[in-house]
Amino acid sequence: MNQASGTLHPQPLPGPRGFPLIGHVTPFIRHGILGAFDSLAKRYGPCYRLPLPFGNTAVVLAHPDGVERVLRSNRDNYIKGTVYDGARLLLGEGLVTAEGQAWERLRALAQPAFNSAQLATYLRTMTECTEDLLCEWRKLPAGKKYQPVGSRHTADSCHRRPHLVWVGFEWAQQ
Repeated sequence: MNQASGTLHPQPLPGPRGFPLIGHVTPFIRHGILGAFDSLAKRYGPCYRLPLPFGNTAVVLAHPDGVERVLRSNRDNYIKGTVYDGARLLLGEGLVTAEGQAWERLRALAQPAFNSAQLATYLRTMTECTEDLLCEWRKLPAGKKYQPVGSRHTADSCHRRPHLVWVGFEWAQQ
């Protein structure tokens, strides 16, 4: 804060430099999506700016307190803005992309699927599906290296809740 005027002069957020058209894609190519966000948070801290393609910038929150503030306790002060325009073209105006009253209406419609009893059911189903997948993996020959070559939906092995989609891996021997 400037003592004389009483005004705030916020420091710019840390973050990587980006390229004008492609933003900062290097860690995403090297580490994948989750690995990139993890490595960037370790380097720049729990709140950093991320250059996106076409000159856009996102603010990334990598701490639960910041996420809670933006998504829950103080959500009316934050907008998704133009960063979501591409997603809106692909996904339409849904829960992920909507804002304001449209978002509130969609959230109210989705809320029953997230009560504690329903979440417990989802958790049991995901646990069963994970156990099924682990059983498949245990059948692979020992002592050989495998790498994921793609994904497949294993809803057939999770027929208990066909509306849930579990993504597994098909493995190819190296």
